[in-house]
Amino acid sequence: MHKPFGITVITHKTAIKILEELPIEKFYGIGQQTAKKMHRLGIKTGLDLKQKSREELKLHFGKSGEFYYQNARGEDNRAVDPIQETQSVGAENTFSKDIISTKDIQKEVDILITTLLERLSHDDFYGKGISIKIRFANFAAVTRSKTFSTVLPYEREFIDQCFWELFNSIPKQPIRLIGITIQSPDPYHHQQIQLPF
Repeated sequence: MHKPFGITVITHKTAIKILEELPIEKFYGIGQQTAKKMHRLGIKTGLDLKQKSREELKLHFGKSGEFYYQNARGEDNRAVDPIQETQSVGAENTFSKDIISTKDIQKEVDILITTLLERLSHDDFYGKGISIKIRFANFAAVTRSKTFSTVLPYEREFIDQCFWELFNSIPKQPIRLIGITIQSPDPYHHQQIQLPF
């Protein structure tokens, strides 16, 4: 919510209202195809989902129906593990209007790399892989990734070069979202290793 730099505080008092107003596509575990099916059933927001019975959701979505039923009510009884190791650090942005020109894409990539480098530094995260996510105007999304044998050098030029190498294998269409993620953590490295070029 309020990406890329905003913060939303969700309290016990506001959680249900936020869930009820949330577009169904924003719910965790609801992908593009499931959202289309829900739209056909008249489910477009969290409130619409909440008004469906457990039995009806199970009829249309099988075992996932129970998950959706609980999500709409903000219920999750799983134990919280606060010490879970970070598996990736990324940055992404959804644009108010589609972009397609190389100049516009580069401008957005520069902003994303700045954010990504700040997050990597803050989280002290070292990864050996990089991936990009592109969502087109028609909401179809593609990802591309590459993994190296050592941790990546966190340098603007290197990440930019990797982005374009991966991006150039993707069909050219109007773009609604770009994301860049560093992944494949290497817990044995505490200093960045320079790759030879």
